[in-house]
Amino acid sequence: MRLTDRRPLFVACACAFAALCCAPGLVFASPAGTCSWSFDPAIGQPGLASPSGGSSARAFAILDGDLVAGGSFSSAGGQPALAAARWNGSQWSAMGSGFSSTVNSLSLFQGSLYAFGQFQYAWPNVAWRAARWDGAAWQPLGADQGLQRPSDIQNGYAYDSIVRGDSLIVGGTFTRAGDQPVGLVAAWDGASWHALGAGFDTLASVAGTCQWALTPSVFALTEYQGELIAGGSFELNAAGDTVRCIARWNGTSWLPLGGGVNGGMGTGSADCAPPWVYALTVWNGDLIAGGSFETADGVPAYRVARWDGSSWHSMGGEWETGRGGAVWALAVTQDNELIAGGWLQQPGTNFNKWQIARWNGTDWEQVGPDLTWISTPSVYTLFPWGEDLAVGGGLTGDADGDTMNYVTVLRCNAPVSVAGPVDPGRLVLRAAGPNPFFGSTRLVFDLARDVDDARLELLDLAGRRMRTLHRGPSRAGEHVVPWRGERDDGSRVPPGVYFARLDAGGEVRVLRLVHLK
Repeated sequence: MRLTDRRPLFVACACAFAALCCAPGLVFASPAGTCSWSFDPAIGQPGLASPSGGSSARAFAILDGDLVAGGSFSSAGGQPALAAARWNGSQWSAMGSGFSSTVNSLSLFQGSLYAFGQFQYAWPNVAWRAARWDGAAWQPLGADQGLQRPSDIQNGYAYDSIVRGDSLIVGGTFTRAGDQPVGLVAAWDGASWHALGAGFDTLASVAGTCQWALTPSVFALTEYQGELIAGGSFELNAAGDTVRCIARWNGTSWLPLGGGVNGGMGTGSADCAPPWVYALTVWNGDLIAGGSFETADGVPAYRVARWDGSSWHSMGGEWETGRGGAVWALAVTQDNELIAGGWLQQPGTNFNKWQIARWNGTDWEQVGPDLTWISTPSVYTLFPWGEDLAVGGGLTGDADGDTMNYVTVLRCNAPVSVAGPVDPGRLVLRAAGPNPFFGSTRLVFDLARDVDDARLELLDLAGRRMRTLHRGPSRAGEHVVPWRGERDDGSRVPPGVYFARLDAGGEVRVLRLVHLK
């Protein structure tokens, strides 16, 4: 019997099983705020480096179980590695001949790892800001398939990328993708580039108090309520409408989110910067934006703001307004904690010890121990890695007495006590977010007691595992886990019906999920 012949039987059994065994329930790792964070020094010793200084890690991805780092560096673990390297759990290794300049973003798409950035060469080939890993070397996407800005050939950079359905979306300062004219953003389908409308005005730049006049750019991308969201330094869409550093793509046009963001930093020429958006994520059903702004549609919002689908809201945290202060990175952990990274300084604090923070529901608080920075005190990227966070940036300093070079890992050390099986009837699994859903949803599971192994997996209609959302010792209580429609390798699953399966304390619960296009 062929697999396709078994599928209806599997679906009938799964649905019948779910109807028989599934009580309303909850799905997640340890409750938010239970992690006691500490730095793991191994990955940063000797870490990444460059003889000329100015090194940084700016992007991470998982490839065949290894952590891949991209950025601005010339060695990893003491071995030559130009702008890309991989960590296998014990040592760093180079990835081919590397790149001629910085890698800003890494994405898994259609089974391949893609890199985007400021490079002209993926050595020894001309690649123009875009390359694909073939298992042995970095290759250009094809003849004349790079990203450029013909009017300013040295400034057509790519800054962020996101997989969305059957496309890989890339944002930056470029105005041409392959042979297509674009406005700072483009979509790659695996063979060619496509424009997303006319994009953004490529000449008009948002000016701060100091009237900075820099090249407009898309710095950050995410998906929210079924629409693509772009953040950056642009002021207008290509039609001339004001979108003020953040906009949504509805499939035909780029539209504003309220009045956007405003208010740069400082007041003097040496002490200010424009009100840009550098980071985006989705948390608890809301869109979270981070950057160098001070207001969002007139609402005080120092460096971080929350969009609920109709209006902007403040998120506390009056970060210091000195030069360089900004939120560069946002991440949601497996335990549903919202984490911010950047150059963060609250009034009256020592900014050298305050580069990573978490939202406690009312304000921001420090994550991890105090840090002593030797140079550039900025976190540029935060990457959820199981229960932990890979951290990259200008991180040359000490954490708990251990030196780290541009990359480190924050370990979640939540205390877990093991106390036998879950009480019968108390294992609960339910959808806390939308179901059916477009870009992402949230699952919740509830445990009556601590268990030594709880596993939450996503299966397709054929019973194949798409993603493991949670596995390991889990404490009693409610746990919330997001699913953004991704497989374990980071690629997006197609629209369709999926099953969340929770196995904990000898009991099983199944929940049917519908992923819409």
